[in-house]
Amino acid sequence: MLYPVVEFCLPAEILKAWDRYRHNREVKEDSILMKEKVLENLMSFLRHEVEGEEHRVLAETAFGNGMKRKDTHKPVHKGEPTAATLIANFSAGKNNCVFCDRSHPSQECQKISNMNYDDRKKQVMHKRCCLVCLKPGHMAKKCHSNVRCLICERRHYVLLCPDLRKGIPKSKVADEEAKSTKILLTNLLSEYEIYFKTIIVRLRHKGKEVCVRALRDDGSYRSYIEKSLAAELNLSPSGTEVLSQGLFGSGISSAAEHGRFSVTIESETIRFQEDQRYEVVLPWLAGHPPVYDVAESRLRSVTKRLAKENIFEVYDDVLRQWQKEGIIETIPKNEISRPGHHLPHMPVIKSSSLTTKVHPVFDASFKQPGYSSLSDCLSAGPNLSEQIPPLLLRFHT
Repeated sequence: MLYPVVEFCLPAEILKAWDRYRHNREVKEDSILMKEKVLENLMSFLRHEVEGEEHRVLAETAFGNGMKRKDTHKPVHKGEPTAATLIANFSAGKNNCVFCDRSHPSQECQKISNMNYDDRKKQVMHKRCCLVCLKPGHMAKKCHSNVRCLICERRHYVLLCPDLRKGIPKSKVADEEAKSTKILLTNLLSEYEIYFKTIIVRLRHKGKEVCVRALRDDGSYRSYIEKSLAAELNLSPSGTEVLSQGLFGSGISSAAEHGRFSVTIESETIRFQEDQRYEVVLPWLAGHPPVYDVAESRLRSVTKRLAKENIFEVYDDVLRQWQKEGIIETIPKNEISRPGHHLPHMPVIKSSSLTTKVHPVFDASFKQPGYSSLSDCLSAGPNLSEQIPPLLLRFHT
């Protein structure tokens, strides 16, 4: 039902070109020019007309002012976009509008949206104008205009078609015309180039890596991935979500179910340090509990034991030496509150050792009733102990 509204908004020159295109082209039965797809074909025709007009303007401006030729068409105004000129540029003619007496073609008058068929016909007859071309000076039977209605294919404009929107409430017609106006405005093209914000992204999944270009859309509430890319990476959705999608200036689609995928940003899990070493975040399980109380309780008991056995200073010297060598480091104050795991440690005493009789050992399996150990909070991953020996044997051979 939007097709007649679009036809109202087009100038006479474009309508004539569209009418010639529609009647002079050989149409097959399965062609897109069939009536049920006439709106799609009209928009395709307008797109080709806009592109052709842009190519003509570019060709003229490419040679500069040195080449001048006589132009039989009305010149394009340089101050406004080419597409807007093509759609809105028309010859007003000397005759005023039949319906509002303003200087624009009668078939493009916006006042007729509030008039029914009988009122329109009465107004045309009262002004003694032709019922075919809406111009004064002759009758319909003597009119030589090739105007053809796009609804019933009789000789008159669509606004005077008795079959136009029978049975549709007036409020609905006004809503559709308002929507159509917005759509036409958003389809106006421009000669200026628009650069979108894009970024090159590497996607990895199970050993396969794909380099893609991502579009940064500040107005989007979701991040999307193409179905073909998800299939190429063999991604499995972690769940589903029902969404209604829409673009600025257009309608909202009906709610549909979409797959939801989990993404991990590498820059948040892997860091490259200044000493040319990688720092990798531990593979934490979701929702692991904090164990600060367990680590604090273990530290207090270890401190009492070291003081009782008079080896506290020896134990402290080993930890300070490790800190100097970069094995351990002091946690920055701004990272103390970040999620993490406080690892308990304990001294191992070897009196027979000639070098280090006391050295700290970090206990990842230490836990108390009601608390979890570090081993319980991390993802186990594959068993590498069974894969490494065959790999080493193949390497030596």
